[in-house]
Amino acid sequence: RDMVPPLIILGINSIITLYWQNWAMCDFDRFAFMNTHFTRALTDRKQRSQYPHTLLTSAFSHSDVNHLFGNMWTVLWFGPTLVQQMGVRWFGYFYVGSIYASEFFYDYLFRRILMEEDDDSAEA
Repeated sequence: RDMVPPLIILGINSIITLYWQNWAMCDFDRFAFMNTHFTRALTDRKQRSQYPHTLLTSAFSHSDVNHLFGNMWTVLWFGPTLVQQMGVRWFGYFYVGSIYASEFFYDYLFRRILMEEDDDSAEA
């Protein structure tokens, strides 16, 4: 019973990653849909405000199968213990909270630090 939530997370992530890898890359309309709804445009404020759900859905997109494997290995390794300790509801809150925290830190690091470095080098 403690494996069910981690397995659901594994299934959702796998389906979305396989869709990216096998079908979205072959069809422009599918690619446009996935790109709009499962990635975040960090530099485009209009797109970020128009599609706020991508803050959550982009976490289910993985760059390749190795990336997916690493993340899902971690979920399957720690997930059942967390479900047992926290319960299903709090595990869900923890998982979604972790997504938002990682998106915030990535967004902060990318926009605040890396983009400023690029701006500085462009001025030189």
